[in-house]
Amino acid sequence: ALRLAPPSPQPDRHTPDPVAHEKLLQARGYLQRFDNEASVDGAITLLEPLAHAGGAPARVWAELARAYRHKYRHVVDRVWLERSLHACEQALAIDPQDVVAITARASTNVQLGRHEEAEAGYREVLRCESDEMNARTGLMELLRKLGRLEESEDECRKGIAIRPTDWSSWNLLGATLFEMGRYEEAIDSWRQVIRLAPDSGRARANIGAAFFRLGELVEAESAYRDAVEHQRSGMAFTGLGTVLFYKRDMLGAEEAFEKAVGLRGRDPLVWGNLAAARRWLPDREHQVTENYDQAILLAQESLATDPNSPIMLSNLALWLACRGEFTEAEGLIERALLLDPRGALTHAHAITVHELAGRRERAMDALKKAIELGHGWAELELDRDLQRLRDSEQYVSFRRLDTRTAPKGEAPLRIGRRLEES
Repeated sequence: ALRLAPPSPQPDRHTPDPVAHEKLLQARGYLQRFDNEASVDGAITLLEPLAHAGGAPARVWAELARAYRHKYRHVVDRVWLERSLHACEQALAIDPQDVVAITARASTNVQLGRHEEAEAGYREVLRCESDEMNARTGLMELLRKLGRLEESEDECRKGIAIRPTDWSSWNLLGATLFEMGRYEEAIDSWRQVIRLAPDSGRARANIGAAFFRLGELVEAESAYRDAVEHQRSGMAFTGLGTVLFYKRDMLGAEEAFEKAVGLRGRDPLVWGNLAAARRWLPDREHQVTENYDQAILLAQESLATDPNSPIMLSNLALWLACRGEFTEAEGLIERALLLDPRGALTHAHAITVHELAGRRERAMDALKKAIELGHGWAELELDRDLQRLRDSEQYVSFRRLDTRTAPKGEAPLRIGRRLEES
């Protein structure tokens, strides 16, 4: 009324900085491709300054927690898991109801083996927001990890119905179908991933794994080499090395596993694979010992994080048996079997552990159980560590009773064909 100039607007400290908001959106965009380590690194680069500038909202810390966890999955270095935990705590201290923060904490709990807490967190979010895809895909992954495959498939299909263009739901559906032995359907799911994310090296590597289980070695090797061309990852080189190992190309397998070590050097599995290939090459004795020692050390570190992982326990048992430490190896494999009584791979590891330890009856018991649970014959009939077992009357008699024929190229599972979880 007095025709005075309006006062200059004072900045509201609670109003997000527009540039900061744009950076947050860009980081979330990067995390849509969490299968690509460079994208994860890009998100971390954007989010860290926002989080540490002071006054950051819960969502920034929550997204940073997600980014750190995905980085951990790429490099398997516990420091990233610890950073994820810290970021979750910061987010929840600011807003205990933030769904991204609750989901991030649940996903971190999965890595720590706190499965009940993780499932409760995911379901809490989905009760509030049924279309929250990070929580739904986390639940899919957890159910698959726990062996609740029918439930996992159901959640995957719900997720696809909600958001059919979400590549991660298709990817997890493929992983679940793979675990159920439905390999052709799994390939179809992963081809959907490639349609939605044409540069996905992970989907191509997974297709290689499925072809491997179907006995199609030429297609498997081609898929893994295609994966390497699109995304040089430890997973792709591990799969390629496994194919070459199975084809008895030990030099080729050694080279591929060396590249996997270079990309994923904190993962005990890649060191165990490298040792397995070098065992059958001349003049590698010293390297084999060093590689097994590194695998064992890293496995023990991993078990300090998640002490109830059957996969890690059974792998550690196998590596210790190969090093001649049979008492500890047998104790670990029994513990893994208690945790995973329906795991065909765990029982397959038990065959080798008991056979190397000179316990033929236990080896045969594990063999019968592995076959009952669906493990194929191919690995058993080509595993050099089991030659004496195959020559035994017990093995020959039992093999004769099983009329199934082994696929011509089934993957030797203990050499490291392990699907990434998401």
